[in-house]
Amino acid sequence: MGYLQADFGAGNELSGKGIGASVGVAQYGKDLIKLKQILSTLYESSKFKPSLVAPGGFYEKYWYERLLQVSGSGIINVLTHHLYNLGPVMSILKGRF
Repeated sequence: MGYLQADFGAGNELSGKGIGASVGVAQYGKDLIKLKQILSTLYESSKFKPSLVAPGGFYEKYWYERLLQVSGSGIINVLTHHLYNLGPVMSILKGRF
């Protein structure tokens, strides 16, 4: 039979200023709407519906607020953000290797 896909994560650290790459909040919101439509079509006849998890990046209040305004309700199932309480890993490892 195989495994069920529990969720789909949309991007990794593309929100706000990002790291090396970023997507504007209006475009990201529109992309999530489109992705949700694609997932709805793909899983239309399935009893199981995977969750849409986003954005998975650094928290910036304005960016997150705007994302929820652009995407609207019912698009993102799980809102995520990353925390790095110890700071960037590279600064910790610098000079150790």
